[in-house]
Amino acid sequence: SDDVELNNTKQKDQSMEVFYSIGTLSNFFKTKKVDFQFGYEAVKNNGFAIVDEEDNQKKNVYKNIDNIDFFAISEINLSESFSVRPGARYSFQSLFENQYAISLGNRLLLPNRYEVRASIGKSYRTPTFNELYTQIIFDGHYFVGNEDLIPETSTSYEASIKKRFDLTQKVDLKSNFNMSYLNVDDR
Repeated sequence: SDDVELNNTKQKDQSMEVFYSIGTLSNFFKTKKVDFQFGYEAVKNNGFAIVDEEDNQKKNVYKNIDNIDFFAISEINLSESFSVRPGARYSFQSLFENQYAISLGNRLLLPNRYEVRASIGKSYRTPTFNELYTQIIFDGHYFVGNEDLIPETSTSYEASIKKRFDLTQKVDLKSNFNMSYLNVDDR
């Protein structure tokens, strides 16, 4: 016998409309000593979800999570072998307190094709619509958003040393040793 289905209905239980725009300005200087880039990034998220409340009642959740960020990054070649790369971002948030990120990296070229890099940075990650508002509950899966979440903040430290070897005229070998540490608050 054939299975027969009647009166099927489709219902959207979750959606996200996203508007995204980014723009940058660069090449302000006609020198190889300094390179500078300035830009913006705008994100508008219109989220929708149907969630379960007490007594099996359904609730429609409509939330906007928007931000406009401005950022600047520069590379400053202090010599042929040493460069510094500072960067900063400031984010105007609609749902959370405004956030910022900063970083400072450098590169040192040494004799015998060694390259040493080190960086430090402070950044953030804001909760997503799903992490805040959605509810997914079925066999084997249980995920309920938490509207009390706040942005994570982190500090990262990285260092690396790279060495290039010429095996033949056409073949190079690169060896790289990396170390990193990441400290995250409000995870």
